[in-house]
Amino acid sequence: MKYAVLYHSHTGNTKALAQAIADALPQGEARLEAITSDTTVPEEEMVFIGFWTDKGSCSPVVAQLLSNLHGKKVAFFGTAGMGGSQSYFQGIVDRASQTLPEDNQKAGWFFCQGKMPVAIRNRYEIALAKDPNDQRMRFALENFDRAITHPDQQDLADAAAFARQSAGV
Repeated sequence: MKYAVLYHSHTGNTKALAQAIADALPQGEARLEAITSDTTVPEEEMVFIGFWTDKGSCSPVVAQLLSNLHGKKVAFFGTAGMGGSQSYFQGIVDRASQTLPEDNQKAGWFFCQGKMPVAIRNRYEIALAKDPNDQRMRFALENFDRAITHPDQQDLADAAAFARQSAGV
């Protein structure tokens, strides 16, 4: 079987997962490609679609590609700065899946936390300085600090295991 590992990465987190997934698939059987507005529908039977979380779902460029897929086995993967819970990740996948036509077969998903740019932490700190009792901003700062090391080696190993399981290899 041939595999396409397509990804849209904003900070490099999802790109790292994509590489781990491609490396886990049989040698010479996986094609790795960044998703752009020019990405065409892949010919491969199985497609791994990776993305960073954009407002709780995939970015518009990924949604456009998903809407054009037909008759494929599709596995989702990606990263989210916020979250860390499987139910949060499931919601992201559910929202992204809404653009996937029904004639595709869903083959599971793998998401993990991903580090965020320092500018985001700076925004949280400024907001907390304005209101030191803002529990939401305290949580956001704690989450930022937890996410800073992700995806880590365990996340990459888990992504590789997900790829092998999804592909049945």
